[in-house]
Amino acid sequence: MLREAICLLLPYASASISAYNHDPGAVASHPNWMKQLSGTQRLSQLSLPGTHDTMALYGGDAAATQSMTLVEQLQSGIRACDIRCRHINDMCEIHHSFVDERADLDNVFHDLVAFLLNNPSEAVLMRIGATEMAPFNNSRDWEDTWRVYRDRHDANYAQRTGKPLFWPPAQSSGAESCWSNPFPSLAMSNPRLEDVRGTVVVIQDFVDRRGADDCYGLPFHRTVDLQDEWELRSNWDLYDKWRAIKAHFEASATGLQERYYANYLSGSTGAFPYFVASGQENPGNGSPLLPTGRMTAKLGTPSKVWPDFPRACGPTGGCTVLFQGM
Repeated sequence: MLREAICLLLPYASASISAYNHDPGAVASHPNWMKQLSGTQRLSQLSLPGTHDTMALYGGDAAATQSMTLVEQLQSGIRACDIRCRHINDMCEIHHSFVDERADLDNVFHDLVAFLLNNPSEAVLMRIGATEMAPFNNSRDWEDTWRVYRDRHDANYAQRTGKPLFWPPAQSSGAESCWSNPFPSLAMSNPRLEDVRGTVVVIQDFVDRRGADDCYGLPFHRTVDLQDEWELRSNWDLYDKWRAIKAHFEASATGLQERYYANYLSGSTGAFPYFVASGQENPGNGSPLLPTGRMTAKLGTPSKVWPDFPRACGPTGGCTVLFQGM
């Protein structure tokens, strides 16, 4: 997926993008689009839209990464979610860094179960891990807390559907009840869609007691080829972020078919998450794109100045390069 430079024959103050949305509420309705796909396809052959820090609705411009709830995201067509837990009071409280996102893992699983019961043709990939924030006031370790949540929801879902909620399925034997001993191959980690319809495919992003990352799901750091250049020093790092995204798209077209490619379009630190997503001067829908301060010659003249970003060209022929959201 390559962007083309778009010349906007308008003052840059009028330029905005329609692909970005900051309003709450589902912006599309695609609850069962995977129904049209052949069940023989492997997960790594599919292009699955996902969200970064899926539950990060709170924390203001510096921390919030979403305006839609998980339910609204699933309804809109999202099929990969990114769940970060802080271990507090023997619970998995959803956090984005230090920001409490006012939900726990029960809320996440409740929404996923309700969606899959209504749309059994779908599958949802879930990256699950602990945040960098220190645990607090726990009587057990994070792995035990994860298993309590998993086992409870797995059993309840199985009673209603006759199959487990999570893939790979939990094992009842073995010292650690791990699905794969010792390590799954790439092929083993790449099920057919028909084998995972109506389930949550767990991508494990935490170290378990064995010192591994694959007891409860696909090993994130060994299964997924990741682009996550999330740390921008300023707004002017946005084009470098785009270069990384573009290169990863190209790599996924020529890389191993058995490998998953995750291409994160998000970023923060020296730039607000909404700016990385939109290129706009403020988060509201329809806000103008910010100018980069870079200039190019008149419309139609080849330029090496951030060629994939749009232009706003004046009547005299000079063009201002505008920021473009990811």
